[in-house]
Amino acid sequence: MGIILILLSHVLADFVFQWDNLVELKSSKSLRGFLYHGLILFTIQLFLLSTIYNISSVIYYTTVIVFIHILIDYLKESFRTNNPITNLFLFISDQTLHILIILVAFYKFTFVESNYLINIMISQLNIELNIVFINKLLTGIVILLYLSFGGAIFIRLFIDVIYRKVPNYMSIIATDDLKQNDPIKEVKVGKFVGILERIILFILLIKGDFSVVGFIIAAKSLTRFKQLENKNFAEYYLIGTFMSFLLTLIAVLLFQYLATTPTY
Repeated sequence: MGIILILLSHVLADFVFQWDNLVELKSSKSLRGFLYHGLILFTIQLFLLSTIYNISSVIYYTTVIVFIHILIDYLKESFRTNNPITNLFLFISDQTLHILIILVAFYKFTFVESNYLINIMISQLNIELNIVFINKLLTGIVILLYLSFGGAIFIRLFIDVIYRKVPNYMSIIATDDLKQNDPIKEVKVGKFVGILERIILFILLIKGDFSVVGFIIAAKSLTRFKQLENKNFAEYYLIGTFMSFLLTLIAVLLFQYLATTPTY
């Protein structure tokens, strides 16, 4: 459970609780941005790990992880360019490095177990602890958060790579009704629609309800019916939709594999 809680704290700090202003601060390599981000990660990880481990060992481990995390983020921002391929590579490398550091540090570090806080929660809620179920649930949450929030960033960077030879490609793809709206507001709406799409798709595919795929495509196409007459927008729309579905399928397969391994 410990490694799952650490991964959960990472995905929460890196995607869910990293707002736009904080991203901009980090992009400008502002020390304040990295400190805020590190404090968020430290707080979440300290709270989650303290439920099963001794607080002193948690503080030491979390401090090390946060320091390395900030260092990796700073290096990523230092190498960031206007090249979409480079930025996609940096995103993948950044997340891969974070996870590797978390895994290596966890298995090298010796934690002092203490179920004091979790026992209090269990007694207060009057529930029976099922470790296997909790591990599967937490694993599903980690994968789902990575898929929904991290997937939004990955898809945007992936599309930037495809249209890298077309400057300001969104101004060509966007139709007139999009231009009349606030572009930032439109981007946020599209982002959260994609997040909800992947969450719904993931949950229903886990249950084996494959018919939902057609429903989601139909619902999205209905809202974009007029814009789909624009060939450029239709191609852009299909790339984003298919990539979203592909990431969801990979996430479902990963969850099913992990949920059936003997370690659970």
